[in-house]
Amino acid sequence: MTTVSKANIIVKFSNLPCVIVCSWHLFSFAFWSAQDDEYLAALQADREKELRAMEEEKAAKEAALMEQRRKEEESQRKLQEEQVRVESATLCSSVKI
Repeated sequence: MTTVSKANIIVKFSNLPCVIVCSWHLFSFAFWSAQDDEYLAALQADREKELRAMEEEKAAKEAALMEQRRKEEESQRKLQEEQVRVESATLCSSVKI
């Protein structure tokens, strides 16, 4: 079995009229351009997918951080309310009318 390369085909066509050789080059260029376009489109799709994943990860981290802050603020608020309640109870018990 013999392998046929692009160079061998062009050499064989070199004895043919220019119209056929030029047509072959145009066909070859169109074929390889289509392959390149498909490859570049696949690369672009991969980049967009990776970018979306990064954006989703960033959004999830921000949401988790906001939830953590909300819980800390609520905990701090409850602690302050408890301190005020204890101080009020202490004042009321110390002051007897």
